[in-house]
Amino acid sequence: MHVNLTSILTESPIEMFDRILSWQYYMLRMIGLDGFSKQLSVNILTLGIFFLASMFMVVSFYDLFVLFRKDLLGKTFVLTTICFGFIGWGRLVNIFTHRNFLPVLMQMARATYVRGTFDRRQTFILEQYTSIYMHGVLLYSTVFLVGVIIASVGPAMIFQLSGETILPFGVYLPFVDPNSETGYELNYLYQLSCMLWTPPGLTATQNIYFALILNICIQYDVLQLHLEDLNLLIQETSLMTKEQVIAEKLREIIINQQRLAQFVNSIESVFSIVTIIEVLSMTFQLVLTLFVMRSKLWPPGIFLIPLCTIQLFIMCVPGTIIDIKASKLTERMYSVTWHELHAKNKRIYQLLLHRSQHPRCLTCAGMVNMDMHLFMSVVKKVYSITERALGAVKETVGNCSVQRDDLRRRINEKYLPLQKFIPTDLKEELELLDLSLTSISATMEDYQTAYKRTKLIRTDYFTVYDRIKMGIENAEMIISKHSVDPSEL
Repeated sequence: MHVNLTSILTESPIEMFDRILSWQYYMLRMIGLDGFSKQLSVNILTLGIFFLASMFMVVSFYDLFVLFRKDLLGKTFVLTTICFGFIGWGRLVNIFTHRNFLPVLMQMARATYVRGTFDRRQTFILEQYTSIYMHGVLLYSTVFLVGVIIASVGPAMIFQLSGETILPFGVYLPFVDPNSETGYELNYLYQLSCMLWTPPGLTATQNIYFALILNICIQYDVLQLHLEDLNLLIQETSLMTKEQVIAEKLREIIINQQRLAQFVNSIESVFSIVTIIEVLSMTFQLVLTLFVMRSKLWPPGIFLIPLCTIQLFIMCVPGTIIDIKASKLTERMYSVTWHELHAKNKRIYQLLLHRSQHPRCLTCAGMVNMDMHLFMSVVKKVYSITERALGAVKETVGNCSVQRDDLRRRINEKYLPLQKFIPTDLKEELELLDLSLTSISATMEDYQTAYKRTKLIRTDYFTVYDRIKMGIENAEMIISKHSVDPSEL
């Protein structure tokens, strides 16, 4: 694993690609889950990980139905933690069920690099995307590691500063009193042990998924290069065998287009079920965390909300990037002077155009596309819950104000007729109550203002999104009319 710095600076894209993936394979190998570089072989480490994951779920469900069966807040904590278990189990089962195909999928991704090593322009594209991939892997892994460290040492620091016993997650060992000092220490150590074996698997599988997504983008850009070459061939007048060369180039483009569609379909077949599990789990976590924090400040929730939001965003962005690449490819296809082709080649090109208008995309189990529209839909639902929560808090503050006025009235009726003044201690308490309610009301106004601003931004986003979508649909309708001369378009 020790790599010379000079060799890193001079290595080719395929060497850098192999090196980055070797890191991910190594992390998976440490926990017995290396099912990407080769067919997964079950060993003692694999059985150990499945056993630990099973114990985590058993303990969590025990807490849910036994330990916290009468504690709504405790149940919510446990349910939030169980969602992490579902995400982990989803990836475990996915690696095991696709153990025969995952190595093939990685070889398909590597073949894109092998084909690009013989063309200078393709090599440049590979260099760009591999550099992006390397920085993305470093950033994601570092942020994930920092988050794990904060979640690990945060409760200990809070305990040292305030004496409050807080656990990173809502999972408690059975037959242990969670309120005792010994019980807290045992639960804390158990949760720390879970943080030792889960991050390597989660980060490695996510980074490998990034590699597959960027490989799709590479293939789209390579297709655009082939279209540029085709356009130059069409405009070339000195070739004696022009139509034959164009036909060969068209066949090459068709093969690349079919290869891209097959690659996207393969990724979709492997990861679509895992995707919907993770989207539902993170959405459920956001809803539960907001429900808890409506009634009580939960320090892990402050960390969990941005974590789930960022992870959901990371999952939805690739789908949008692929949609943009597909749109650019279609746009590039219509910019080619294909109307100058002979009849046979023109029919082949029309087939390419038809396929480009119906690109393959990534979905959640085939039910909804994985893109930024899905992300905004989830955020919209979460914001609606936040709006109701803010309304409930505002109503509670209003009730407190009414009770304060009633209390002041009763105190005045009790003391003023007899001694013409209110005792100093009561007066100070009333003033303190007034200041507290005033501060709470001001804070609520700030939250309401911030929420309205966020809601306005969200509304503007959907407005612009709908306009762009309508414009694209209108353009596609015009382009699909084959009676219109392409030069006019």
